[in-house]
Amino acid sequence: MARGVSIEEYTGGEGLERLRQWATLDLGEIARRIGITRTTLNRWCKKSDVIRSVLYDREKCEAVEKEIYKCCFDRTQVVKLHKQVLDKNGEIKELVEDKVVVLPADFRAQKYWLNNRNPERWRDKVEVSVDAVQGGTVMLPLAEMIDEKSEE
Repeated sequence: MARGVSIEEYTGGEGLERLRQWATLDLGEIARRIGITRTTLNRWCKKSDVIRSVLYDREKCEAVEKEIYKCCFDRTQVVKLHKQVLDKNGEIKELVEDKVVVLPADFRAQKYWLNNRNPERWRDKVEVSVDAVQGGTVMLPLAEMIDEKSEE
């Protein structure tokens, strides 16, 4: 790897902005783009709170992305139910029962994921040509287009 790259170049200014732009990449790719090894990047994270916070935010964003993606599909979750039951002797006993609960897909998570994954195809607004004479385009909310078509 290249020598002469210092941590100071990436703790402020343009270097820090580049790190923020690369925040969605994995740490190995970020290190490669800087021109250092992954081990050196780990050392930088221990030395610099600024670099660590930028990369920590990236990890939190990745965790949130994964959870949003999971919410796009039906899934199951095991829940522990605690019940109190009277036995034959009149004593209260605690029963713990595992119950499988089906969590339905969340359409808002699906919409969010699709809008951000492929905005050209799944955005809320659609380009509509106004008139060939005017030669312009207008962005209309999708709901307005549906209302106009239903009136015809």
